[in-house]
This record gives sequence, structure tokens and C-alpha cells, in this order.
Amino acid sequence: SIVRPPLGLGNDTDFIPAPPPPPPEIGVIAAAKLPEYPHAVASFAAVSSAAMPEVCRAVFAARHECLQLARLSLFDVETPRTRTLIEYESAQASHLKKVMGFITGTWQPAIHTVVTEALGTGPGGAALSEPPPPPLQLPSIEGVGRGRVDSAANAERQGDWAGSRPSPSSRQDRLSTQVNLMMSDALTCFARDSLHAYVAFLEGHAGRPGVPVLDPAYLRSTPLLSVEL
Repeated sequence: SIVRPPLGLGNDTDFIPAPPPPPPEIGVIAAAKLPEYPHAVASFAAVSSAAMPEVCRAVFAARHECLQLARLSLFDVETPRTRTLIEYESAQASHLKKVMGFITGTWQPAIHTVVTEALGTGPGGAALSEPPPPPLQLPSIEGVGRGRVDSAANAERQGDWAGSRPSPSSRQDRLSTQVNLMMSDALTCFARDSLHAYVAFLEGHAGRPGVPVLDPAYLRSTPLLSVEL
């Protein structure tokens, strides 16, 4: 039989890995301590509006109002009885007029109201209207690796910021842009979902193509339109 030779003969010891290091007393990994971290946090709080509670409340309230459109539809997909073509077109036009009136007369003013009320709950009124300061430019740190910042590039970016580029907009302007984009996305999803629901509604009331139905009792659903011959 084949017997494995004992360790220590030849060069077998070269393939034995070193023992693992002892486990730490606390289950965390030590991170490099950067002296610029407190300054970076202060810079983020001064530049970003995400650090302001009233802005977070305004965004949450606007998102809640945008989700209300999911309960509506651009088309009337609840037809309890068979209608003539003129009645069907009149019902669709009336439903579309009500939905558009809700969007322009109730939905948009409601978003403006909740955002204004949320911004009025915090003490950062002046901070919202004034342009934020430029981001903190950290000096290069030796030994950090990929986290180092080139001081020459910093100086160039600082010059671009103060020279050719326009001054940054206020937090209130950026919040308005964010809310407008949220409303645009909500309207786009609303129109897309309404169109899909309308297509499914028409397909549900359509019969098999090319198959005549002689008895109304064999219809799969209530006929959508009635035609007088």
C-alpha cells in the first residue's frame, strides 16, 4: 500500500500555509483615520440639501402625492353596459376631461402646498434661498491610494468654479427641479399604465377574429359597442 511520507522530508514544508492571525477582540475592521473627515462632513452638510430635515419632508410629501396618480386612469375602463359608438366616445371624452381637471386643478396645487408647508417647518429658510458654498477641496494625502486628490486638479477645478462656470443655484431651485422631475416621471408612468390598461380592456371585450357568434349567450363578456343596422 502507498504510505504518505511524514512531513518535514524534502521540501514539503514549503507548501504548508502560515497559521492565520489571531481573531480581533472586537468584530470590526480598523479603518484609516483621515483628519479631513470632519471637514468633509461639514462641507457636505453645507452644500447638499439632503442634510436638511425640511427638504427631506418636502421630497417625501411630493412623492406621496405623485403616487396618487396610480389610482386613476386616462381612459374609462369600467363599462357596465353595451353602448353605441357615440355614447362610448362621449363617455371617454368626459372621463378624460375630469382626469385632466384633477391633474391641473387639484394634483399640481396639492404638491405645491405640501412642499411649501414642509419647507416652512424648519429653520433653514435663508439657507434654502442662498447659493451653497463650493465643495471642500481636500489636499493630497500620501498613503491613501485611490482616495488621493490631486492638488493641481483641485486648483483648476476651483478656478473653473469661480471663473467661467456660473454660480451654483440655491437649494430651493434644486429642490424645485427635483420635484418637477418627480412629477414628470409620475405623469409618464401614469400615461403608460393607463394605455396598457386600456389595451387590456379592449382585448377583454373583443371576440375571436373571424369567428361569428350567433347566440349572445356564448359571448365571453358584455359587448362593448352596439351597431344599428
